[in-house]
Amino acid sequence: MEVFCFVLGILFAYTLKPLSILILLSFIYIKPSYRLPLGFFLGMALAGMHQWLIVPKGMPKLDVIPKALVSGTIDSIPTRTPFKTSFILAMDALNNKPAQARLLLTWYNKAPILHAGQRGCFEVKLKKPRNYQNPGSFDYLQSLNSKHIFWTGYIRSKTQPLIKPSAPKLSWLPAREYLAFELEKLAPNTRIRGIIQALALNLTQHISPEDWELFRRTGTVHIFGISGEHIALIAGFVFFLFKRLWSLSKTLCLYIPAFYVASLTSFVSALIYSFLAGFGPPVQRALIGCFFYSLCCLGKQKLTPWQVWRYALVGVLCIEPHAVFMQGFYFSFLAVACLLLTQQLWSSKGYKNILIVQLACLIGLMPLSLYWFAYGSLNGYLANLFVIPLVGLVLVPLILILLVLIPFGGAHLLIKPVAWLISLLFQFLEWIEHLSAINIEWALPSLPLTLGLMSALLLLAVLPIKPFKYFAVFWIVVACIPHRALVKPGEALIRVLDVGQGLAISVH
Repeated sequence: MEVFCFVLGILFAYTLKPLSILILLSFIYIKPSYRLPLGFFLGMALAGMHQWLIVPKGMPKLDVIPKALVSGTIDSIPTRTPFKTSFILAMDALNNKPAQARLLLTWYNKAPILHAGQRGCFEVKLKKPRNYQNPGSFDYLQSLNSKHIFWTGYIRSKTQPLIKPSAPKLSWLPAREYLAFELEKLAPNTRIRGIIQALALNLTQHISPEDWELFRRTGTVHIFGISGEHIALIAGFVFFLFKRLWSLSKTLCLYIPAFYVASLTSFVSALIYSFLAGFGPPVQRALIGCFFYSLCCLGKQKLTPWQVWRYALVGVLCIEPHAVFMQGFYFSFLAVACLLLTQQLWSSKGYKNILIVQLACLIGLMPLSLYWFAYGSLNGYLANLFVIPLVGLVLVPLILILLVLIPFGGAHLLIKPVAWLISLLFQFLEWIEHLSAINIEWALPSLPLTLGLMSALLLLAVLPIKPFKYFAVFWIVVACIPHRALVKPGEALIRVLDVGQGLAISVH
């Protein structure tokens, strides 16, 4: 519970919502211990210190800056479309005065080719981003804040910006951009390019909205991002390779056991690939798990899977406290928790184990899907039985080999089988989409209701006895009751009814 209190402290520091306090008090009531409030305050302290470090400095106290001269370094791989180019600028000067901020800039009207790591001086219009008030809409402001972006703007096209290469420094962005560009040249079309870049480098900007909708309706969104599977493949391959090569020399084994060398090299290779993959929260979780596995192999520490899970959770939040606002953070850790819990409660072998694990993940992740996406993909159970082995056991290894072959000029030998497998994958998903009628289109309107439903499912799994069983069933029934939107004084609820040739607006 100390770990959860640590998470609650970070959430409270950023949101100041009393729900975190209420959950903390319930934890203290269930298990009285000084460690619970200590974890909560440590989370608050970490979030406060992190916020102080990333907050913009030297910026005027305005919501809009109509005209400004900014200079800095391009701190992301630019996203290009036929109409615009977007990138993040790590600003170090505003109107020739020292300033510090991360700006999301857009360049319209025939922007030149920009590269990560370049320095530039731009005349821009800046503003503080804000959210729309549509219920259930994407939290754009929170998404930007989680990337440490507090200002957005566009480059004035009438000016001629000054762009020049930056001084050489240690950065993974140019390497990622180079590999992404080489993959882009190899891919036969945009659709295949988007999947290859996503599975190789965790770059998803070239996946079309139509394909994202297909993945959502088939419950396979989680497949097209780098997580533990990729890290395990890299680390496992390097482990067995170095163990085999080191074992060929008896002299070397007398100085350092092959098992030790293999453990260290596998972790280092996983660390290098983690940076190439963008070092997001799911990658960090897998890397921390790899670290503790290497530690166990060296005989320094013996840890249970749940201990590694907890340490990985704390480690990810220490690296990036804003991960508490990222959907991937919760889906990643909750999926692993479902796997561990399933293995403890319903351990089986063979295909039965695969079916049980997939069903447990489907049910365990359903509340979050209904809360964030108002959609539950039941057909995803069938889709994942085919897609996970195809992607994890075939596509990902081939794409990683493709990535390794790029500097040596042999990548073109693998692009055809990879493209064929991706086409096969899309054909299967399009067939599975015909079963989308069985999916759940239902929204959980509030976070307390979502947490209650998740707790009810956990009680049914862990304590399927009276009176816990009745309490869990009660919460599930409450979650199924239709929600009625409450209009506060001074606000209005507006519904736009579009039926093709007719349009009506209802105001309450």
